[in-house]
Amino acid sequence: MNIRYMKHSDLIGAAQVHQQVFGRHKQSPYWIEATLDAFPRFLCFVAEDAQGILGYLIWAQRSGFRDDATVELDQIAVLPDRLTDQVGRHLVEESLQHVSVQLAAQGACVKHINVNVREDDFQHRPYQPALEAEVAEAIAGLYHVDEALIATRETERRAE
Repeated sequence: MNIRYMKHSDLIGAAQVHQQVFGRHKQSPYWIEATLDAFPRFLCFVAEDAQGILGYLIWAQRSGFRDDATVELDQIAVLPDRLTDQVGRHLVEESLQHVSVQLAAQGACVKHINVNVREDDFQHRPYQPALEAEVAEAIAGLYHVDEALIATRETERRAE
């Protein structure tokens, strides 16, 4: 499995993953392309193997470009039949290394990491340890299911 920055040539594969995982969402190719075009505000990654795109992950830089950056795991999606292959965990761990390098090029480092997920979303469990994060707050009644904010307290992830 290879984790790398998403390219425009990955749009069809990433959009297919998006459609499978987020069935209620519309215009998957347009959503992925608009996000990809917002680099470096959004940092997009794919997981691939010889068969193609297995999943993708989008990191967002929050509240402007800062020396001590807060990044948010904006969206992660993994093909349903590959959930047991640790694709999500690999995406998180390996893409964070690339994020640290990108931020270093901007003169910054990762200070905080946030993730908002559905409280019943079983997918967030595997990468919670990878981020060394904890559920900071549960938000009831915001959507049709409760939301959970997963956050790191203070971290300093710099490029190696």
